[in-house]
Amino acid sequence: MAKTTPLPDQYQTNGPKILSFGDFIKLDPKNKHVVNRLGLNDAFSAQEFKYLLKKDLLPEFTFMYMPENDHSVHIKGPMTTKGIEKLDKHLQEILNVYPKWENALDNIIWIIIGDSKQSSIKKNKKEALIDLRKSLSNYHVVKLGETVRNNDEVVITANERMAYVYKINNGFSIKDIASKLQADSRIAWIAWKENEMIQVISGANKEVFQFKPGGPYKDVYDQTWYIKGNSAILDLDIKSNHHITYRNYPDGLSRLYGALHSHKGDFLIVDAKPGYEFIGESSPEHAGGGAHGSMHKDDSLTPMIVTGTDKSIDHLRIVDIKSWILDIFEGDIIRSN
Repeated sequence: MAKTTPLPDQYQTNGPKILSFGDFIKLDPKNKHVVNRLGLNDAFSAQEFKYLLKKDLLPEFTFMYMPENDHSVHIKGPMTTKGIEKLDKHLQEILNVYPKWENALDNIIWIIIGDSKQSSIKKNKKEALIDLRKSLSNYHVVKLGETVRNNDEVVITANERMAYVYKINNGFSIKDIASKLQADSRIAWIAWKENEMIQVISGANKEVFQFKPGGPYKDVYDQTWYIKGNSAILDLDIKSNHHITYRNYPDGLSRLYGALHSHKGDFLIVDAKPGYEFIGESSPEHAGGGAHGSMHKDDSLTPMIVTGTDKSIDHLRIVDIKSWILDIFEGDIIRSN
């Protein structure tokens, strides 16, 4: 792989003591599930997990990823059950390693969680797919795989139901790009940084919503905010006591603030309404199927099943799971002492 990419032959990074990664690294020498996606499939993951159980090598914390339901939902939409049924059979294989399924619960805490949800995409491609190259046809857009030229102005990075659009030329402003995108009714909102504030606009409303951390408003996660303008753009419910409740965009202020401060650059974020997705060059298309990536609840909410502990979790967000798991470990240590 290193010979066909600019990647170095060796790259130092952090990782677990025990790692399984498809045909690249496998624990069970008899694991033959490497033909499908080089082993990055559910059957391979289940076989590796069973090997750890049978050899009594299961670490204190094991993370097993089952990727295939994602593919099924992309093709057939979020109401399909084929991927879940297949996943369930693999989970049964793992439980069958024990004399009885109940034995699996004796000394192990099991957490089953989806990494995200997917929302339905309309079947009509012309309606469902938002081609940002057309929306920004007045600008010189960098072409995929080509070196940036002096006259290039915009870089589009479409990620299914959201996209980052970068301004790489000083002849115009981020607001100019936002105003172009604002004309598309399929776009829920457009956001960018301006000084210390986050600016958010939508096509349905000509007003601006602004916010930043700190201030008199507090949300359900005890995060405080300064807000100004039309909060309906992010579908916030604000009570007279300055309490913020999130509706269509769970933890929307923190997630959007984090996304806009995740890296350097002069860029904006666009989020699609349910039923639509963005495309650029060589983008996957899911018309008639499912897609995700936006901050909408249709993409964000996901099921979670836990057994083996009664330790409560403060908030049901992905970002809270790490501290919850560490608290469980600390509690186990205290009990063992």
